Amino acid sequence: MNKTKLAQISDPHVCGRDRPFEGRDTARLLQRAVDAACGTAPDALLLTGDLVNHGTREEYDRLNACLDGVAPPVYLVAGNHDDRAALRDAMAARASLDCGEFIQYQARVGPLRLIGLDTQVPGRGEGELCHRRLDWLDAALASDPATPTIVAMHHPPFRTYVDSMDRYGLLRGAGRLEQLVARHGNVERILCGHLHRTMFK
Repeated sequence: MNKTKLAQISDPHVCGRDRPFEGRDTARLLQRAVDAACGTAPDALLLTGDLVNHGTREEYDRLNACLDGVAPPVYLVAGNHDDRAALRDAMAARASLDCGEFIQYQARVGPLRLIGLDTQVPGRGEGELCHRRLDWLDAALASDPATPTIVAMHHPPFRTYVDSMDRYGLLRGAGRLEQLVARHGNVERILCGHLHRTMFK
C-alpha cells in the first residue's frame, strides 16, 4: 500500500536581515529545516503559518529564497504574523493563493486531499473561524466525502494548556469546526502551528 509523506514546518517567522527574531537569523534556520525535510523525500511540504514576522515584502522574498529549488509542491497557510495581500503578491509564482478574501484552498497530495483553512484575524494574535470560512469548509468536505482529508490551519482548535498561547488561540469557531469534522468522517488529521512546540491531541 502506497503511503503519502507530508512534511510540515510551522512558524519560521522569517525576518529581514536587519530585524532578527529574538536575536536569530530565522531565514537561515528555516533553510536548514527545509533542507532536512526535503531530505526525507516528502510528497509535499506544508508551512502552517507565521511564515514571516512582520508581513513585509523583504521577509517574503527571503522566504521565497529558502524555498527555491524545493522539488515537492509547497502549500502555505497564513498565520497571525502574515499579511494576506503581501503573501499573495510575493508567493504568486509558487502557490495559487488568489482565492477570495481568505486564503483557503483544496489540493491533492497523492491519495490525500489537503485543505488549507484561514484562521487569521488581521492585526490580532488570536484566530477565528467565522461562519463564511466554516460554510466554505462544510461545502468543501461535502463535495468529496470519500477522499481521506487533512485540514491545515494556524491556530490550534483546542485548549493547549499553554496559558500564554491559549489567550491568543482560536477564540471563535472551534465548536462548529468540531461538529463539522464529526459529521464528515473522512477528516484524518488537523495540522496546526502557532505554539512553537510539538503537541498531539
